[in-house]
Amino acid sequence: TPDALLVAGKAALKQRDYTTAYDNAQAALKNAKGNFKVDAQFLLAQSLAGQKQYRQSAVAYYDAYRQAPKSARAPDALLGVSASLLALGDKKAACQALGKLKSEFPSPAARVAHAAESYTAKGGCS
Repeated sequence: TPDALLVAGKAALKQRDYTTAYDNAQAALKNAKGNFKVDAQFLLAQSLAGQKQYRQSAVAYYDAYRQAPKSARAPDALLGVSASLLALGDKKAACQALGKLKSEFPSPAARVAHAAESYTAKGGCS
């Protein structure tokens, strides 16, 4: 089931087994609906970032955001987009993603706000 695949994928991600996490996310995406689909897309993005496939992870994070732009997962997805873009050296696009995060989620969770501050500094965003 998509749920079991997500659980297994998240466990693999914690073990830094990014290939297994990716495979589980791909399999979960085939049958997932609703929140499961967003979670599977987010897991896919995390596994790609873990494999240092930053261009693909930026796209996957943005897809997770686009699927549910008002969900609890959306701020993390935009944060993932900016982190992946910073890893690629694309500071301008990373700053745009951070700007979107700040405008759409003016009061994010403390963890998200702290990471956004850090990425804003790394990107030299104004």
